Amino acid sequence: MARHLALVAPPVDRYPYAPQGDFACPTSIVLGGADDIVAVDVVAAWARQRPRVTDVIVLPEASHFFHRPAGGARTRAGRGGRAVLAASAS
Repeated sequence: MARHLALVAPPVDRYPYAPQGDFACPTSIVLGGADDIVAVDVVAAWARQRPRVTDVIVLPEASHFFHRPAGGARTRAGRGGRAVLAASAS
């Protein structure tokens, strides 16, 4: 059995992630704050309904593919990542 699951920019409003309601192990979600494909607020609301999602981590300057047109975003976004949702938050 998996010890921890990581989802990267999951389009939770398009595909049935965790169709039984939750995951079998603790789960972290990582996505870009400048993602134009997957909305942070949609993922955060979805994650709040799943007790095993331990955190949602947003890289503020990252797009869906974790880069942006201006160079150097990977290192800046990597250092600037922040957890925006704890599983216990309501």
